[in-house]
Amino acid sequence: MGTGEAGGYTSVEGSVPQSPSHLHAPPVIYKVGIYGWRKRCLYLLVLLLLCTVIINFALTVWILRVMDFSVDGMGRLRIHSDGVLLEGKSEFLKTLYVTEITSKLNEGLSLHSTNNVTMNARNEAGKVTGRLNIGPRDITLHSERFIVYDTKENQLLYADEDEVRIGANSFTFTGSEGVVMKGPLETSEVSSSPGDPLRLQSLTSSVKAEAREKLDLTGGVGDVTMSCLKDLKISAAQGKITLNSQDVQLHGLPAVTNGSSSSSLSDVYEVCICESGRLFIAQPSAGCQANALCGEN
Repeated sequence: MGTGEAGGYTSVEGSVPQSPSHLHAPPVIYKVGIYGWRKRCLYLLVLLLLCTVIINFALTVWILRVMDFSVDGMGRLRIHSDGVLLEGKSEFLKTLYVTEITSKLNEGLSLHSTNNVTMNARNEAGKVTGRLNIGPRDITLHSERFIVYDTKENQLLYADEDEVRIGANSFTFTGSEGVVMKGPLETSEVSSSPGDPLRLQSLTSSVKAEAREKLDLTGGVGDVTMSCLKDLKISAAQGKITLNSQDVQLHGLPAVTNGSSSSSLSDVYEVCICESGRLFIAQPSAGCQANALCGEN
């Protein structure tokens, strides 16, 4: 075996004994391999593949450098044993599933959306058990209970299907039109802020105040006024009504003298009461005698 041209191989058939007539015959050469233009094309293809590998490697290194890939994460995303840390602003195009979202120490947490922000709580079966929807005009909460605590874990507000409880020491309404209650209001005390009057008013219906033991209407430094368009009724089922004051004035009571109504009376009168409960005044000389005033409604 010998080496031929263009990297080929030369095969010489000399292993078989030759006859004397063939001793001077030229050897037969077989060229094996790639040579000529085929070899040039092969070298060009290898060169193109090498350039492609180098470019891909450079692009991969550039992407890793730009995206800041590391063993801890990528970019501003860092993966730790106790969670994932995102630094700066982050944009989520689809649903985000997490168990807890917290901000960094001494920094606020802001959630922004061009439409709304919706938070859902699901059970193990995947059913939504609580939903908070913050829209452009309203905030909607769907849950069995709604509880608000202060920083000391004191319950300030509790609301469910049956009741609403307020745990603050005072409940203040600042609306200029007052408070409208469509149902009963149960409370131990209703008071106004210092310097402001307290008014309980019903424009089209009635106001009813009840207490199991004691009902106290007190004006600390001012007046207590009760007025109505028709009848004002004060009743006690098993007790008495006491007017305890240095000055008790009953204005507008009809006056009688000698059994007939009169407008020219002295300054001293007797207060009389009919069986119906109606009050009138009379002169001491006339006395409280039944007259036409007791028969009027």
